[in-house]
Amino acid sequence: MTISIGGRRDVKALRRQYAHLRGHIKPRRNTYLVLAESGGAVAGFAFVKRRGHEDFIYVIEVPDPANRSQGIGSALVAAVIACARKNGSCRVRAYFDGENAASRGLWLKNGFELTPEGPGYFAAYPL
Repeated sequence: MTISIGGRRDVKALRRQYAHLRGHIKPRRNTYLVLAESGGAVAGFAFVKRRGHEDFIYVIEVPDPANRSQGIGSALVAAVIACARKNGSCRVRAYFDGENAASRGLWLKNGFELTPEGPGYFAAYPL
């Protein structure tokens, strides 16, 4: 598995490949994509926007159910944390469905603090 980080063009390509993401990810300034590939196919990705001194993960997805629980999400999160550190951010955050046990486990496993907010939770990782 290889992890790469890309910008606007990469986001546009991903939107073409995954039509359901068109409303969720928009290639704008201060956005980047962390992509996990295996055997030439997309194994997972995270769409991130830098806001002030934080990097906010808007979407993190492992499209193929057979690839879930294989460490791909954790690899994506680690890459986002490394990128945020490199760019001087003070934290990484994400909003997720509080009922989603797999998502909750991902954030906790990777050292994020969880805070209830409305129907979901914020996951925060201070740098």
